[in-house]
This record gives sequence, C-alpha cells and structure tokens, in this order.
Amino acid sequence: MHFESISPRLAHRRKDEIGESADMIGKPVALIQVPNQRLFGMKAAARYLGIHEQTLRKLADERAVPARRMGVHRVFLLDDLDQFIQRLPAWYPSPGDENPRRSEEDTCQ
Repeated sequence: MHFESISPRLAHRRKDEIGESADMIGKPVALIQVPNQRLFGMKAAARYLGIHEQTLRKLADERAVPARRMGVHRVFLLDDLDQFIQRLPAWYPSPGDENPRRSEEDTCQ
C-alpha cells in the first residue's frame, strides 16, 4: 500500500500500526486465555469446560464435578475443573497405541 495515496493523517496512523506489528515479529504469543480467578460461577465454569450449563449442573448433582455453595449459588474451583478435565478419557490414542475401538475381527480382510 502506498502511504502517499491516502490522507497524511491516515498514512501516519498506518505507519504507526505497521511499526507496532513489526516490533511483535518473533515474540511468543499465547494461544489460550489463562483464567486469573480461582472461583467460577455456573456460566463461567461451563464455558471454561466447553459444555452447556445444564450439563454442568447435572455433573455437579452427580458429584462428578465438585461444587460449593455460596449462598444460593454454586461455585466451582479452578483446580477442581482442571482435575475433572484430566480425568476425562482421551479422545485419540497416543502415537503407537492400538485403536481400542477396532479389533482384528472388525477389520475387513
């Protein structure tokens, strides 16, 4: 883009933006947002786990995810949510592992 073809005020702003992005080249970038809180309400905990609030409510009722009460509200500790995630079964086998869903009998010969 030629800076001369746009207004001088916009050209200056565009040069500043390019300068800022050029300064960031080669610097590490976080790919996930790390929570800065230890207590989550129902909605925030469900969003953190990637599930619907009603699903989290059922999991809490079944005591699969520990919940605590603050008055009439349920709250969830970040450590409890992380432990729940760690207990989930792996979706994909590790490299070199056999596929547990397929046996030799299931394969076509």
